[in-house]
Amino acid sequence: MIDSDRITKELSEYPLIGDENGLIATFGVYLTRMFADYYSEISYEFEKEFSIGIPEEVQEAARLLLIEAGHVCGFNTFGGIMKSDEWKAIVLPMINKHEDWIVGMIACINALGWGRYTINNLIPDKELVLDIANSYESTYHLKTYGNTAKTGKCYLAVGASVALMNLLYNGDITEYPELDEDFYNHLFLNSSKFIGEEVLCRSKGDNICQIRVSLS
Repeated sequence: MIDSDRITKELSEYPLIGDENGLIATFGVYLTRMFADYYSEISYEFEKEFSIGIPEEVQEAARLLLIEAGHVCGFNTFGGIMKSDEWKAIVLPMINKHEDWIVGMIACINALGWGRYTINNLIPDKELVLDIANSYESTYHLKTYGNTAKTGKCYLAVGASVALMNLLYNGDITEYPELDEDFYNHLFLNSSKFIGEEVLCRSKGDNICQIRVSLS
């Protein structure tokens, strides 16, 4: 059985100390410390530049690029974590079934400061629904632009959630594949890839943010 609170607590206590270049080598990946507001401002200003006097299809391309950034982040970060020594020491001994990899990874995400993720529904190989309290993207959007958005604004969270399902069910991360460009293309260009939609978002007046990931 996955003890999510224990996983989150243990990973939260890991020393995150950067080298002379500011890179933090831990969980099998390189991390950096970045102000959440800084990333969010860059994202929304990028989107804003594509909203003035530009055709709607180009505006949509900007949104998709921000989600793609989440794909790349989730692929490398989540994939690296699930191949790491820390994962094998802390999480793997608790795993009894395939979908436990999702449960364990959500517990890890909750140690990253992205908000509080909760699994609302998980249908193996078909669907994942995540509720997110205090997502950093919607928190910034609320205080900067208010809650009048027409669509959800947690772009990185959507892309990363898609990456998690693709890594487990489309690529079987349990076999520890190489996280290279070919594997990435296999996951995200496959005809049966997972796609994500933010059905609820605080940026548009909802109480929480909710992401649904399903097969295309």
